[in-house]
Amino acid sequence: MTDGTKCPSCGSPLDHADRFCSSCGAALPHTPTTPIGDAEAVELFKVDEALAERVRDALSPRFLLVRRLGAGGMGTVFLAREPALKRLVAVKVLSPELAGDASAKARFHREAQAVAGLSHPNVVAIYSVGELDDGTPYFVMQYVGGRSMAARLEDEGPFQVDETRRVLGEIASALAAAHRQGIIHRDIKPANILYDEESGRALVTDFGIAALIGPPGAKTATRLTQTGMAIGTPQYMSPEQIVAEKVTERTDMYGLGLLGYELLAGEGPFGSSSSPQQLVAAHLRDVPENISTVRDDVDPEMASVIDTCLSKNATERPEAAEVAQRLMPGAGALIEWPPPGLQALHGKLAQLSKPMAVGSALFAFSALGMITYGPRMSSVATSGGILILTVLVAVGVMTLVATGYQVARVGLVLQRAARYGFGWLTLAEVMADHRGDTGTLTAGAREYASVIPASRNVLRKRRVVAGVALLAAAAMPVPVLVILIALGSRDLVGPSFGALFVVGPSLALLAVGLLALRRERDSLREVRRSFHKERRVVGDDEAVVQTWYESFEAGRRGQTLGRGPSDRPMVRWMAMTVFASGLTVSVLVATPFVVVGFIGPAIWQAILPRFSNTEARARIAEVARAYAL
Repeated sequence: MTDGTKCPSCGSPLDHADRFCSSCGAALPHTPTTPIGDAEAVELFKVDEALAERVRDALSPRFLLVRRLGAGGMGTVFLAREPALKRLVAVKVLSPELAGDASAKARFHREAQAVAGLSHPNVVAIYSVGELDDGTPYFVMQYVGGRSMAARLEDEGPFQVDETRRVLGEIASALAAAHRQGIIHRDIKPANILYDEESGRALVTDFGIAALIGPPGAKTATRLTQTGMAIGTPQYMSPEQIVAEKVTERTDMYGLGLLGYELLAGEGPFGSSSSPQQLVAAHLRDVPENISTVRDDVDPEMASVIDTCLSKNATERPEAAEVAQRLMPGAGALIEWPPPGLQALHGKLAQLSKPMAVGSALFAFSALGMITYGPRMSSVATSGGILILTVLVAVGVMTLVATGYQVARVGLVLQRAARYGFGWLTLAEVMADHRGDTGTLTAGAREYASVIPASRNVLRKRRVVAGVALLAAAAMPVPVLVILIALGSRDLVGPSFGALFVVGPSLALLAVGLLALRRERDSLREVRRSFHKERRVVGDDEAVVQTWYESFEAGRRGQTLGRGPSDRPMVRWMAMTVFASGLTVSVLVATPFVVVGFIGPAIWQAILPRFSNTEARARIAEVARAYAL
């Protein structure tokens, strides 16, 4: 959003957080929001501005800096955009005051090296590393459009049990992947778990103090601290970290137990107002109160997982893979969905059902109207009744032809898929996946983590039944109408029976499909409601657009055609809306009449009712000729 300020160089509108003009790339003369007399704050602001300039120079031209996102103990994070891949990224830069600290630089590099070797959907990915002009390291990582779990706890309070189960299961799965690579996080806490608003996933970040234990058989962990030095956040440190003993994979499980306790209770098992010394003592000697006594809606399985994770003896804690399996059955075996090579079939039943239903309804019911009321309408042809029905039949035919072409293409893909070895049930599930998450449902991930396998199996069956039933309901009227005409020509049925004969089977199949979808929705309503509770999409659309124009203006040098007037966005929006609406209406209105004018008589002759006598049919044919071009 712009706040009324403009670039002093080119006059383009600016956002209050922008550090550079998105049109001409000029640096903006921001002033600190702190009081003028606060010399220290002003100096810090100048340092931050200088860092942003250096980051911008180092990233260009591959990445375009958008704005500063925040800062932590180790570094500053900026939002940037990668035009080549059309994606947002986050850039983490080591703090200037730590740039000369060899130990801090080693930890910073350690984080990049640790995460770069991981490939897991619940770990923030790192794309590349680099250095500024003075040797300060930075790395480019995945941008997560959401808040940390610490921020969500502060804003929303304790989590629902089902969401806590899913979050802990996803984090345990990520830690299991890290442990297989010999990486121990050592600082699992709400602030280091991000919540992706778009996908709903929990992602582990900040491996800045991770320990690398090396390949199997290595005797000790690689250290960046002196012997006997405790490292971590006191509120979330395990007993072995406090006494500076050797850390293992079970150290992370203690942090996972503390995280789960806090997500459910709103605070850790030893309170949040204690002093660091009291917290350290509690971690060493006190046994936490079972979470089920704090929250009576916590199931025994969840309470058992948290309780065993918080054991003082590291050897009594479960492994990350075991926790992931207990909380999210199937989380350890990620399913690629749709299967390789079947992207063209994904969700096709729902995509084909809608246009086929429209085409079938227009064609079959308009033709049925002609068959039933054609002789009476011919006497009042000036009323336009025949023309209206003929236009509707033409539109229906065009829609069915277009849909038929899509069905033929799907048939070819199905043929190839069956030849390559895919089973027909798999193909049916891929085509019936109207929500795009059957893979997640099968694996029992995300909102389906708390759904038992038997119930997930029933849901998968209902999806296939619903998809097939709705497609059959959409396609049924046309073949039924053909059968009706064939029977009517032999005087086996009368026109009055036609409506029930055409509508009945389709309505029955439609009811079956809708009932299956409704039962799925009803059975998962509470699960999805808690999963999507207060889910908000954090967007930077305008910042992305303005950042793109920065590269656009640089690339169009020497050319006069630019972005056009930008000071009247409402006029521009209205003009484009009127143009698009006028073009759409013109095409929709003109096309059926042109088709009717060319082939209207032929269509009429093809569907001429055979129930009427010869004189009535001749009279109707004479009326139809009047509409030819």
